[in-house]
Formats: sequence, structure tokens, C-alpha cells
Amino acid sequence: MNEKFFLRFVMAILGTGNDLNAKVVSIAFRDSGFEIVYLGDNNTPDEIVRAALQEDVDAIYLSVPEKSSVNLIKETLDIAKNSNFFDSSKKFIFAGGVDLSNDEIQKLKDYGLTEIYRPSKKTHEIVENILKLFENN
Repeated sequence: MNEKFFLRFVMAILGTGNDLNAKVVSIAFRDSGFEIVYLGDNNTPDEIVRAALQEDVDAIYLSVPEKSSVNLIKETLDIAKNSNFFDSSKKFIFAGGVDLSNDEIQKLKDYGLTEIYRPSKKTHEIVENILKLFENN
């Protein structure tokens, strides 16, 4: 990668639960030069999108600690679509921390999620994937 990106992310945990995924990914992002606006846990989709708009971030990373919070991904996407979050180019929403089937992941991508990272995904692979996405779009 020839181009260096300065990326700003809102990092939020959908619902309540273990915040380890969010903390580990936040550290990897920070160590890669990304700026993180860490919202912590128990955020509503509306609060997350509002914070993303106020902070003028490039992307939202949703940490999903439990499978029951997956509906909140769709709700967050709906709110982002109905706001002006996606109005400018290179705005993405990522998720991670929950192990879903390939079919469930594809349905979320079809709905508008950029990518979802399973818990087994290494943080450096997440960073590389995100950098490539921003470089190619």
C-alpha cells in the first residue's frame, strides 16, 4: 500500500456484554494510526450514528458481543441510510465479535454492512482489510 490513510472510527458495542473485542480492535486501530472515538457499551443505534455524524468519522465499527444483538446491526444500518452518513464517499460500517454463519454474514452484507469479522480473525488482518477497502474506493 502506497497511500497512508488517516482514518477516524466510531467504535461502539451493540447492547451489553463482553467488551474485549471492541478493546482489542480499538488498540489495533490506534496502533495502526487510526483515531478512535470509543463509545463503550450499551449504545443504541441512534446514538451510534449520531456520534458518527457529529465526529465526522470515516467508518463505524460495531462490536457485537452476542448473537441476539445482530438485529441492532440492521437497525444501525437503517438509521445510517436515513441520515446523511453515507452521503459522502468512503463511509463504511463494519462489525465484529460474533460468530455467524456464512449465510447470516451474506444477508447482513446484502443489507448494507461493509464487512463482519468473526472472533477468530486476527486484528492485523482486519486492519489490512480495512486499509485495502479505503485504498480501492
